[in-house]
Amino acid sequence: MSIVAGVDFGTLSVRVSLVDSARGRIGSGTAEYPLHRTKDDPDYATSLKSLAGVYQAMGEYETALSLSQKARELRKKHQNCLEHSLRAKAHAQLGQWDHATAEWNEALRLQPDNIGFWSDEGHALLAAGKSRSFSDHCRQMLGRFGKTDHATIANQVVALAVLRPDSVSDFHDLLALDEKVILGAFDFKNSGALCYRAGRYSDAIKRLMYAAQMQREGEDQETPEMQLFLAMAHFKMDELICGPQTLGLLLSPHGNGCLLAVTALPAGQSTGQDWLNKATRQMDTALAKKDKPDEYPSWELRLRWNILRQEAEELFKGKKAAAN
Repeated sequence: MSIVAGVDFGTLSVRVSLVDSARGRIGSGTAEYPLHRTKDDPDYATSLKSLAGVYQAMGEYETALSLSQKARELRKKHQNCLEHSLRAKAHAQLGQWDHATAEWNEALRLQPDNIGFWSDEGHALLAAGKSRSFSDHCRQMLGRFGKTDHATIANQVVALAVLRPDSVSDFHDLLALDEKVILGAFDFKNSGALCYRAGRYSDAIKRLMYAAQMQREGEDQETPEMQLFLAMAHFKMDELICGPQTLGLLLSPHGNGCLLAVTALPAGQSTGQDWLNKATRQMDTALAKKDKPDEYPSWELRLRWNILRQEAEELFKGKKAAAN
């Protein structure tokens, strides 16, 4: 006796048939089975439950009971994770960062492949001022997800890592993920920020400007985060062009590449200070809406703005970003 399964990629479901070589098909049924999910995903438990129903309809009661038990265990595990996550978010809203990180750490122990928990705990570590712990967290996250094929996961990995210049030992390790996944999903915002961290300032400006253009075409304006990375990328390019090291770079073995990067930038773009001023105005406007909960930025967004704004302002004032 064998099992034959056929996948419907349109509905992400699987049709299962139980086939006997002598009697032919004994029974069949359909179960929702999101193929892109992991075993830690709550939808995986739903899939197992549906599949258990299929086996029960076909008279395979032992298999149905086994699958049903696995689904129950996964649901219980997910419920525990959800409770830790809800408590963590409540602590975060109250600014109780040590409690928040402890709850997210426990959620990650139960669901180590949940990228949302990785992102949430990383933000909480930064809010608590634990920069070294944040860097360790990012390196562990990169070790787990560095070869992912999923654009959503890749974007969350990069979005967290780019918040600090020392979050990973070498941002070039993330560039392969960028070229393979993120650009394929046309997320030029995260790609541009990553290029900035990797020292590819010309590419950073081009991709961030393209992201800004896409935002405007959607009748929206570029985000303060994009504006802050544009400000810093322009500052670095200006520093490269006008600095005393320029002649040495042009005469080095990489001189042609350096000259090409400098001359390839589109003309007539706003200066770094213009972008910084624009970001500051937009952030101040948003932060003034504290009495309007629907319009007030989330704590994660406020944190991201504050970190990048401080870095940009220190860069323009000639200070090196602090590393705790």
